[in-house]
Amino acid sequence: GTSSLLANFLDAVGHEVPADGQELTGERALAVLRESGNPLGAVPAESLQVMIANFSRLAQLIRQAPPERFRGDMHFFTATEDVPEGRPDAGDWAPHVDGRIVDTQVPERHSRLLSERALSHIMPVLANHLAAGAE
Repeated sequence: GTSSLLANFLDAVGHEVPADGQELTGERALAVLRESGNPLGAVPAESLQVMIANFSRLAQLIRQAPPERFRGDMHFFTATEDVPEGRPDAGDWAPHVDGRIVDTQVPERHSRLLSERALSHIMPVLANHLAAGAE
């Protein structure tokens, strides 16, 4: 349900779900982010509700869509903590990408690739890549 989606969202950005027994609503999730200074706390509550409402439809479309080949290079970020057995890796994208695949290891769980800890590894790589592309 909505509460578990919001709990996953908070976990993904590196925040604990409040353990006060109250139902986790969009407004409460945004308050948790605002209190910690996370810029995602500024997302309008209506936008968060629309995102959640469309999540299951998006998942359905992803499952149904035929895979297309991406024409270009791809930068892949691999979470290295608590990796489940048999999880796909950067190499599994090769049949779908025409260009080269650059893989960066990130010391974090996959579900927390938007956490501050993960982003401290991801953002410098992206900044360098974007700066190189602007030259």
